Amino acid sequence: MREAMAVTGYVPAELATQLSNGSSGIGNIEVRPEREVQDVVMRVATTDIHETRVGPTEQGLTLVQLILRDGAPVETVVRAAASHAGLRAFHDPVLSRIRQEATAKKIMV
Repeated sequence: MREAMAVTGYVPAELATQLSNGSSGIGNIEVRPEREVQDVVMRVATTDIHETRVGPTEQGLTLVQLILRDGAPVETVVRAAASHAGLRAFHDPVLSRIRQEATAKKIMV
């Protein structure tokens, strides 16, 4: 076994099918850390994905684990409105927990 970096989360079911079939040219993939979360995503280029593992699908979203190539950049994106309420979201403890989930993790493959 070897170590690799991976992102795990949810993508639309159709996209999961394309990824598992090895479709290239999709561009960047946005992976949600939790099914109901849309304001925090992990973004990775399809060219940086070494392997795709597909899990169950529910409510149109499929759980995936994207095994990344060595040195692949992963962006954690937090979307917020340009307003006082949007800025307050950065101090929200729930959003802070989700941001921590939205990072690449070291796994054994």
